[in-house]
Amino acid sequence: MKLEIADLSLIGDRPENEDDYTVITQEAWIFAAIADGMGGHPGGKFAAKYFCRGLASNIHTLTKDLTLSPQLIINTLFIQASLYLNSKLYQLHYPEARTTCVAAFLNQDYLTVAHIGDSRAYLINDEGIKWRTQDHSYVEQLYSAGEITEEQMKKHPQQNLLLRCISIHEPPEPDLHQFPALAPGEMLLLCSDGFWGNTSRDDMLALVKADNLQKSLTEMSLMGYKKAQPYSDNITAIAIRYAHLE
Repeated sequence: MKLEIADLSLIGDRPENEDDYTVITQEAWIFAAIADGMGGHPGGKFAAKYFCRGLASNIHTLTKDLTLSPQLIINTLFIQASLYLNSKLYQLHYPEARTTCVAAFLNQDYLTVAHIGDSRAYLINDEGIKWRTQDHSYVEQLYSAGEITEEQMKKHPQQNLLLRCISIHEPPEPDLHQFPALAPGEMLLLCSDGFWGNTSRDDMLALVKADNLQKSLTEMSLMGYKKAQPYSDNITAIAIRYAHLE
């Protein structure tokens, strides 16, 4: 299995980038995560930054134990990263800082995804979007009830009203999903709401066949940024694609 990876993070029209991300590649596995600090709470950029650092600093220790399942690895990572985050936020005096997170652990057998909030994971192939994670948000509930469309979600005035996030006030409760490993023609896309909120389904599908994955992801993100100007959010995305077969 040969995987291609592209990633980026853009500040958009915001005064600072409150998104953070990490990508760690090993011979036997890949771990990737995106955290989106919540702008309505002071210190959001620190929440995203230190949660990602907490994830990255513990992944190697956990993967040494071959008896651990991918789901147990990623769930334990979230707990350990939360403890690290809590200590940092107390030191910085940002007890109300909050962040979302979506993370994925891939090996030759499984794709395991965890998420809290409205940062998303998509599994995409030539035929379309096979699935996406379900946001922990008020507008996701409206969409699930059939009251609004997916396109209306992106511009809904309460789109940023989250029902679950990561904070020092309670242990993280990610939704965990396990799937078969990526197959030829498939791509995993992790992204913050600044990306998916201004990127069409057709654009996402185009990434699967793009000749240059990094170039296409960058161009797509810049198009989304220009579309949302002068109110563009931070934009962060990681694409992991099964390499094209010649």
